[in-house]
Amino acid sequence: MLVAGCSHDMSDREYCTRRQMGWEMAFPNLTLADADRSRFVESCVANLARSHEAGELERSIRCMNEHLRGHGHAYEQYVAFTRCEVVDPSRPR
Repeated sequence: MLVAGCSHDMSDREYCTRRQMGWEMAFPNLTLADADRSRFVESCVANLARSHEAGELERSIRCMNEHLRGHGHAYEQYVAFTRCEVVDPSRPR
């Protein structure tokens, strides 16, 4: 379950794991093997290094906390999350 409003600083790994969980909840028919999930998280963590200075990660975390609530329709939440963040900081540049 995704929990909104985390008051602690979110590590890059936690962010990437929550992002992946949100995607998997939004698209339950598109299953991933554990190895694929791990590769996504590792790639995401590596890509986030460039997102800290640009403020993209901070914005994405705010959007994540606002929209990925863990209850309700996961697809609608994920779409709202990605629209809010504008730039996906987990993607390679």
